[in-house]
Amino acid sequence: MTASSHAKARPWRRVYKFDLLLDVLVLVCIAGIIAQRALRSVPELFPGGALIGDLLAALALSYTGAWFFNLLVIRLPKRRAKAAFVEVSGNLVARFSSTALGILQAMATEHGAPLPTRQPDPAYLHELMLTVNPMADAPMIGFDGQRCNWIQYTAHEIERAAGVQQRLVPFFPQMEAETVAAIAAVENCTLFQTIKQLLAAGPMRNSDMTAFESIYLDLWTGCAKVGDRYLDEIAPLLESDRRMHIDQLDGSPPPPNSGSSRRWLRKPSR
Repeated sequence: MTASSHAKARPWRRVYKFDLLLDVLVLVCIAGIIAQRALRSVPELFPGGALIGDLLAALALSYTGAWFFNLLVIRLPKRRAKAAFVEVSGNLVARFSSTALGILQAMATEHGAPLPTRQPDPAYLHELMLTVNPMADAPMIGFDGQRCNWIQYTAHEIERAAGVQQRLVPFFPQMEAETVAAIAAVENCTLFQTIKQLLAAGPMRNSDMTAFESIYLDLWTGCAKVGDRYLDEIAPLLESDRRMHIDQLDGSPPPPNSGSSRRWLRKPSR
């Protein structure tokens, strides 16, 4: 699908999102009702066929009525409520999804390594962790005026993410269950839960960060899933110039030949 077709389809997606199971089933039910009404004048193919047809048509009609009730009373009002908050909540979800990428990009920049992508890459992470000393200086100054180490830097970024997550809580009723679950999965990551214990452990003798590789990968994987949910649920509800390009921390737009306009996002205000 081209960028222009995305642009044409997007206004409809802001109002209604197609459900593969529920919406296909209601179409089948409507077709069945029409077929049953059209076949009333046709002789029965087998005894009791008309009775079975009437029963199936009644069930289909009941489901169709329930579908329209759900659409008018639940789905559309929830969609409108989500659209009213989506710019604020979308910005927060995008920032939350950048937690792991922000930490890894800082490490890569400081050590002259290639920048990581949004999707997890275990081989890349292993090579990066081999070059990082947990007690080495990170690009952040603490309250005491001293450079923070990489454990302290990670703790600061996770603390920031925890604050963003708390600001997202009021928007959870408007979000889909998959998005809320993805956010909760990041919060339950081992690194998210144990970073304060690593800080309390004091100076480390590790020459690199490979001992912590698995818990950083866990966080990276969780954040990538939150980013996927942002692209699937939130980005289609936003105008192209109001989105954040979550594959780059500075919010810069992708190349013109990216193939999809949904990743064009506004650069976040500082």
